[in-house]
Amino acid sequence: MDLTFDAVVKLTFFLTDFHHLAEMRAVHEEFVNTASPPASRAVQVAALEHPELLIEVEAIAAGP
Repeated sequence: MDLTFDAVVKLTFFLTDFHHLAEMRAVHEEFVNTASPPASRAVQVAALEHPELLIEVEAIAAGP
């Protein structure tokens, strides 16, 4: 199934530090249709699987 980013219906952002929230939102706006954005939430976590990472993004898309 070929889906584009327009098929994304929900994004979840896992950040190790909410001090990066403004930067994450700026990048988010580059790729998301801000007129009709998918549902999204941000969660601060103690750590991610790879310690060098600051953010992980989960995207859920809906297709035909």
